[in-house]
Formats: sequence, structure tokens, C-alpha cells
Amino acid sequence: MSILNKLDCAINTGNTGVSDCALDIKALAGGFLVPSNFEIPVSQLATVELALAFLQNAASENVASARIYPLPGVFNFTDNTEDPTYQTGSTGVQTFVRDGKYDWTIQFNEGGYCLLQEIQKFNGTGYKLLFLDESGVLFGTRTATGGLAGIPLNGGFRALPWKANDGSNITQYMYRVNFNAGYVNYGSLAFVKFNFSEIKGINGLLNIALSQLALRVAGAMQIGANVSCGGTDLYDLYATELASPAAWTASIAGKTVTITAVVANANLKGWTVTLDTADPDYSATLPVLVNLAGPSDLAQLGVTGYAGIAKVITTV
Repeated sequence: MSILNKLDCAINTGNTGVSDCALDIKALAGGFLVPSNFEIPVSQLATVELALAFLQNAASENVASARIYPLPGVFNFTDNTEDPTYQTGSTGVQTFVRDGKYDWTIQFNEGGYCLLQEIQKFNGTGYKLLFLDESGVLFGTRTATGGLAGIPLNGGFRALPWKANDGSNITQYMYRVNFNAGYVNYGSLAFVKFNFSEIKGINGLLNIALSQLALRVAGAMQIGANVSCGGTDLYDLYATELASPAAWTASIAGKTVTITAVVANANLKGWTVTLDTADPDYSATLPVLVNLAGPSDLAQLGVTGYAGIAKVITTV
């Protein structure tokens, strides 16, 4: 049993000939950028709860290339979709040539420039899109195996340059997508109906920029952590939670080095991360590449919604 393309509707009396439980896609409310090979497989479509958990886990994947990326809510929507193309013969008869391509411009106002610069990194890539409407319907295209996959985009995703506030309109942050009608028509549309607040509660990750607060001494490093755009200091939020070797990773010359201890340093508002100097891959002279653990690992420590940006730590 699969919930794909099923609606949970109450049974009502009536013989009007129109289904009491028909899909009617509402105004767009957001969506997800997903890797080209991503799908919600049939095994995860047995229940809404399974499908929701699958998406939640995918949004915090430790491997960035396997992660899905929630898009901001829709503030304004412009439909630039083409009309179907017909050829008119010499006799005046019109013959259908092709469907018009869907072409949407979507404006958002949450996250501002910080978020725009992040989603611009997906421009021209092979990422696909799952769309979410305001009733909680997540829709994409059906796979050959009965799963739900993202919609392929013509020319790839495109986040546009921002437009200035002109006194009548707020600063405009937008992205534009173009795709073939065949992916969501003629039996190809795939959807799952979620509780809107639950699926909209799947948030994107914030980048955490690490800083070197003092010169490295032997195996000890002093590390700070701030949200990369906005500057929120993670020490103020998670001084205790991040004081754990499980919250950090370190490597030298591409090889993982064991972290023996992490201690919060109130004076520097950071953490003393100590490496195992007896580790055969440790070097006192080569720089160390340090990072936070993966997002799902951090979540196990109570630090939810963050992805670290690796930092090279210099030697003494």
C-alpha cells in the first residue's frame, strides 16, 4: 500500500458526479532542491509519517551531495508559462506542435541576501525541484518504480540577482525555474499530502564558520564558531553541547586524527580541541583541517540545524 497520489478525505454523501476527494493544487508555498538521483522510494511511502521522517533525515544528511535543501516560503509568484504551440496550415487548420514550458519566477523575503547567496550556489547545477503548495501537497514526478522524484529543470536552477528597494517595493530576492509540462501531466504527476506545518517545519541548515582564536600549541587548538551570515556566536547557544569530541572532526594531510578532548573556553568564547599526539597520523608541523561533525551527528548532541565549514588551523 502506498500513499503516493492518495488524498485522505472524509466520506460524504452526494451523487454530483464530482469527486469529494479531488486533488486541487493550491498556491505554491515553497519546496525542496533535491539531488538529481533523489527520490522518496516506495518503501518510504507506506505512511505519511515514514515519508516525513525520510525527508527530515534527508535535509540533515552528513554528506552534502546527498542532502535536500528546503527553499524559502513564497512571497510573490509570477507565471511566465508559454502557451501551447500550434502550426497553422495553408488551409487554416491548426495542428498541435508541443506544450508550452512551465516558467515560474518565485520571490521570497525570508532570509534576505544571506539566503539568496546560498541558493545561488545551485545555479546551473543538475538539482531538481519538489514543490509544496499551501495545503501541504508535495509534488514532483513519478518514477518508473512508483516513487516520488524531483522535477528536472531546463537549464538548471537559477537564483536571480537581487533587485533594489525602490520605495514602493521591498528588495526583491527571486529564483526562476523552467520545466517541461510532461513531468507533471499525462499521468506523470506524483504527490503526497502532508500536514502543512509539519513539512514546512523541515528547515535548511545554517553554515557555521570556524575561526582560529589562538596559535595551535602542540595538539591543542582554540576554535570559535559563528553563523557565517549574521554572526551569531554558537558559544552563546551551545557551549556545553559542543564540548565533546563527538562534535568535531580533524584531519592532517587527508587522514583522520583522533580528538581526545574538547573543553569550553569561556575567556575566548570558544573550545579547546585537543588532538591525540600519539596518533600515527598526527603531525606537529603540518596544518590541521578541523570541522564540526556532520549535521545529523550534531543533532544527536542537541545542536540542530547547522553545517560546519572546514577551517585550516596553522601550526605554532
